[in-house]
Order: sequence, then C-alpha cells, then structure tokens
Amino acid sequence: MSITGYIVRDAAGNLQQGNFAEGSPSTIYVSHSKDVSLNLAAAEVQGYERHGQDLHIVLQGGEVLVLNGYYNEGTTGGKNLLLSHEGDIVEVILEDRADGYLAAGYEPLDTAGKWSSYDEMVFLDVDRIEPTVAPLAAAGFGGFGAAGAAAAGGAALLAGAGGDEGGGGSSVITPTVDDADLDRIIGGTGDDTVIVTGTGSAGSTVEVTIGTETQTVTIGSGGTWTASFDPADLPDDGIYTSTVNVVDLDGNTWDLTGPVVDIDTTAPEVTVTEGTVSVGEIVNAVEHSSGTVITGTGEAGSTVDVEINGTTHSTTVANDGSWSVTFSSGEIATGEYSTTVTLTTTDTRGNSRTTSDLLEVDTIAPPVALGVVEGDDIINAAEHADGVTLSGTGEAGTTVTVEFQGITRSATVAANGSWSIDYLASEITEGTYNSAVTITAEDAAGNTTTVIEAVSIDTDIGTPEITGIFEDADGDLSMAGVTGFEGTASFDALHSNGTVTSENPTPSGSIYSFSPELPDGSHLVVSNSDTSGNSSSTLLVLDDSVTNSGTLDHAGIGAFNIDALNLNHAADADLVLDESVIKGLTGETDTLTIQGGRDDIVTVGDATSAGQQVIDGQIYDVYTVGSDATLLVEEDVTVNII
Repeated sequence: MSITGYIVRDAAGNLQQGNFAEGSPSTIYVSHSKDVSLNLAAAEVQGYERHGQDLHIVLQGGEVLVLNGYYNEGTTGGKNLLLSHEGDIVEVILEDRADGYLAAGYEPLDTAGKWSSYDEMVFLDVDRIEPTVAPLAAAGFGGFGAAGAAAAGGAALLAGAGGDEGGGGSSVITPTVDDADLDRIIGGTGDDTVIVTGTGSAGSTVEVTIGTETQTVTIGSGGTWTASFDPADLPDDGIYTSTVNVVDLDGNTWDLTGPVVDIDTTAPEVTVTEGTVSVGEIVNAVEHSSGTVITGTGEAGSTVDVEINGTTHSTTVANDGSWSVTFSSGEIATGEYSTTVTLTTTDTRGNSRTTSDLLEVDTIAPPVALGVVEGDDIINAAEHADGVTLSGTGEAGTTVTVEFQGITRSATVAANGSWSIDYLASEITEGTYNSAVTITAEDAAGNTTTVIEAVSIDTDIGTPEITGIFEDADGDLSMAGVTGFEGTASFDALHSNGTVTSENPTPSGSIYSFSPELPDGSHLVVSNSDTSGNSSSTLLVLDDSVTNSGTLDHAGIGAFNIDALNLNHAADADLVLDESVIKGLTGETDTLTIQGGRDDIVTVGDATSAGQQVIDGQIYDVYTVGSDATLLVEEDVTVNII
C-alpha cells in the first residue's frame, strides 16, 4: 500500500507535514492542530470511528489511521478534517452514530480562485509517491489554482533535487518543528532531557524557549536543528508550551509553536494523620484485635505503600487527598514494643519518596488490685465515722477509676505502684451489708483491666437496755437487768474519785449480780461490742442530783461510746448539753438517747425540734443539735433549749 501523507496546521497558521508510519494502526498527534489534511481519496476510506478523544479512520484495505487527540478541544477548539487527492480537496463532515461509529459526508472545497486558505493543504499528483511524500508546496503556491499548484509543486521538486539556490535567485525555506503535537513528559523514572528538533535553512538561528529557559542553536548544513535541555536547564515543575523563533540568514523570521512540555520531577509528599508515634498514638489491644489502621494525606492519585515488619499494604490517594490502610491482627504481633513503619509514595509520573515513622504497640492490659480495706475488709462504725480510704496497687502512670457506693473517683498510680482514693462518711450508707468496689485501670495506650471486689459494711450494734436494778439499804448496786446485747457484754464502774474499774457480774439470764456490790455514788457503764469492732454503751446514772461535773465530765468516760443515758434511777438530774458534748460522748454515731422522768432536766444549746419518734413503745422528742448531732429525749424529761 502507499504510505499516507498528512499536513497539519495550527491556529496560528503554522504547518507541519509528514507521513504515517508503516503498519496498522498508525498514529499521528493532532491535539494542537486546527486543520488536518490527509493524502486520501474519499473512496479509499471504509469508515470513521470515535474512540474517546481519538478519531480512527479505517481504510478499504483494513488499515487504521489514528488521529490522536482529534476531539481534544482544550487548546484549539474544533478541527477540520480534509481529504486531498490529485489536486482535489474535500472537507469531511462527521455525525455521531451509536457505539462510536460516525456517519461521514463530503463537501468539496473551492481552491480555483486567486487564493484560498486551503491551498497549503492540497496534495498534488506528484505528492502521491511511495514511500514518502514530496516536500510541501508552501506559501509560494498561494497564487495558483489547483492546476497551477501542481505545476509549481513539480518545480519545487526539481529545485530541491538540484540543491542549487544560486544563479537564478533564491528561495525561502520555511522552518518546521518536528512532532510539535507530541507532548514531552518529564519526571518520574524516564529521561528528564527535553529534545526539540526541526528543519529549516542552513545557518539560521533557532531559539527554543520553555518557560523561563532558552536554548539557542544553528541549523546545520543538512537543514536540521536540535535543541537539548538537560534537567538542570529546565524550569520549575509545570506545563509549558514551548516557542521556537527562527531567523534565517536573509533576516526572515518565524515564530513557531513547539511541543507542550509537562514537567513534574518533584516526589509527592505523604503525611500520617492517624496510627503512628508521630501523631501521638499507640496501638492498644482493642485496636489491634479490630485491625491496626494507619491513615494520612498525600497527592491525589499517587500510590502509598506502607510496610511494617515485612508486610506491605498499598493504596491510592483519593481525590480529597486522603488514604488509609489496615493491618489485620495476624499481621501485627501483640506485646509491648515499637517497630519501624516505612512509607513509600509514588505519583502517576513515577516520582517516588520514602519516609519512615514508628508504630508503638501495647496490647498488655495493666494489673490492678485492691488492698485490704480498714485492715480486715470490714468498715465498722468507728472507721465509717472518719471516712474510708480505698487503696491498692497498679502499673505506675496508669489511671485507676473506682466506683463505690454509686460514686466514681479516679487516681493516678504513683511511681511506687500505689494508689488511694478517699470517701467521706456521708458518702457511705450505714448498716450491715456488702458493697461492691469496681476498679478499672487504663494505661496510656488505652488498655483496660477491671476487677470487682466486695467490702463489708457493719456499722450496726445495739445499745444495751437497762430493764431494772436492785440496790441494798446503803444504796449499793447488787443486781441489774440488762438486755439488747448482740455481741460481747462488758461492765465498767465510774467512781466518784474519777477512777474506772472493770466489773464482772454473774449473769443469770438477763440479770447480772455484782459481788462485791457497786458502791453508792458510782455509775455503771454497760457496753456491747461485736466482731467488727463496733461498740455501744449505756451510762446508768445512779447518783441523785447529778450534773455534768463528775458525771458527763468524768475522767474515764472518754473510753466509751455512750449512746444512751439512763436517768431512771437517779432523781433530779440536771445536765447541760450541746453538739460538742454529744459528739464527745457518742464517739461515732453522734446520736444520744436520754431516758428519765419528770424530775430530770436537760438544757440544750443550739437545738432545733425535729418532732417525735417512738422507740420500743416509748415516745421521744427529737432535736437536731448544732450542725451534725442528734438528741432523743424521753418525753417525760424536761428539755430547755437555749
């Protein structure tokens, strides 16, 4: 078959001509062309097809000519496709059909006038040769019609064959740029040298400019020129349309459009935003079990390879600049350690950059334990009264959160591995029961350990009840009826001389006999204590006309928790109470109960009536004393509030 010739013209009127390469398909690049003329007759074309931005021309012999970028209108707008054969030229009108096939119509163009814009695009008879196309009849053909152009074309061939520009005058050779429509892609793994070549009159000066950089060369005797830009001679990254300025020896100048040079030699950046040490993160047990996720940002379209301990995951940066990879639990070892994360990012041009980070792994849950509470894991009334401290051990630096009695508090484990948290008496409900202590330790990585322990609360103990006494004729106490013991009973005598003696009466049911008898003028303290360490005492006042002095102020009374005063067997008692006296007597409960008769007087400072309460069938007047003490007085006793 004949090799098909072509002429292309850009919007500025610059022409280039050449031949399609042998073989099929054969491609030329026309992205920046305005007019495309092919040395073909319409009858030689079987059909036209659109493939994306390219136009495929299928010849009758099955060969395919590809016009690459024919539908790319970004630079030149729409294009005109022309077929020229034996001096005739027609315009091809294409209309879309289904599946990319195109319907073609042909419109003859008139070149018979004095001048036509299509004169330069016409192929003459002499042009249709094998295997090359004759040199283009340039602007000198402008004054001829189709027939005249053929004759002039023949003359041009003869002049070119002779190689003699002297003797009969001179001819102007129009310079060209080779492959001006073929973009030069610079960067990545390819050659970073830009080479622009062309033809022209020997001795002409050619200046090729790419961005801010210019190379100047001289056309050699063979009529060709080459401008080479080394990587160091190229401008910064960007897309540049090169320009070619040619000045021949006669002073004629041409400004030609060179190829587009797309420069990208900068490797893409990659940044980690989640999952590594650089952003302050540690992989804990929960994150490890669900997959270790590393995310970041980068150049859209570039690839990111993340390698950890021999395992690599790859991804492509999304249009919004984000990327993410996940390593399964089986790909990341458990334990507590750091390891290198290698990140390699490569853009679509092939530029590549490798950086490193650290992956810190801590999947080991921190230990935590609760120590013995109040020495025996039992909170009694005395321990309850001054508040309770929960303490234990753990991993230094971890956070310990304790939930107790519905209240949650936190502490940090000290360097020695200890921690403690305080609870007020008012925050712990009194009574006898078990209470859960839930302890959660969380380390810096977010690993947690939770333990639940039980603590016993036992603040209850009955106050001994004096049911009756027997005194001899001298007023000495020989027997007493006592009930209400829940633990161990004890008896102590407060003597008028300020001393205290321990008594050991003989029990018979609820009757206790004293031998020797308790002398007149002494008072009896009856105490009840349990295995939790709680104690409660009743002070049996045996002397008449008692006051605070020698009774409530007795030197030995501070050794007992006096929760009840029994005045039933002492006439005309006259006592003065306030919050401090009540708290000093009771020890832990801050509640004092007084039993007595109409002959007894109790004077109370800073007291407020709080109604009445029935205890064992007996009515008591209730008073709030000061801010925190409670007084219950049998209703027959006279109470004066001051």
